[in-house]
Amino acid sequence: MKNPTKFYTSVQAAAILQLDVSRVLQLCRQKRLGQTSAKFGKQWVISDAEIEEYQRIGALAAGRPVKPE
Repeated sequence: MKNPTKFYTSVQAAAILQLDVSRVLQLCRQKRLGQTSAKFGKQWVISDAEIEEYQRIGALAAGRPVKPE
């Protein structure tokens, strides 16, 4: 039997990812976190799979993308 998926609030996810809560909410609005389940009111619900995926990929590179030549 598979382990059930765990869900976290944005505050809990921020503690796990060692980010500020405002950054986690920004990632949710950018659709990088909190997209596998429905929101409960104004609260984002973030699965453990999404947290693991974010930890694996990490932050995106900053700055403007390089133009292909």
